[in-house]
Amino acid sequence: MSSTASEASIAELIKQLSEQSSRLASQEVELAKAELAIKGKRAGIGAGMFGAGVLALQGKRNVAQATPPLPEQATESVKEDVQWAKSRAQSARR
Repeated sequence: MSSTASEASIAELIKQLSEQSSRLASQEVELAKAELAIKGKRAGIGAGMFGAGVLALQGKRNVAQATPPLPEQATESVKEDVQWAKSRAQSARR
């Protein structure tokens, strides 16, 4: 092999190395973007689930406050009215 043929093949190898290195770097960047996109989606889904969990706990608390489904204040008021009426009736009998 002559020196010019050797120099030509070395130059060709360097050119290929440069092209492949550039292509590899681009592919690594694309892989990183894809990985971050997947992780971002997972984080978003996780945050959404967490938010739904918080809402579920708040909903459970609201349901607990609403049960039993009785009008407690009105019931208490009626009891007071009945007691008042009984006391008026008893005092009227005397």
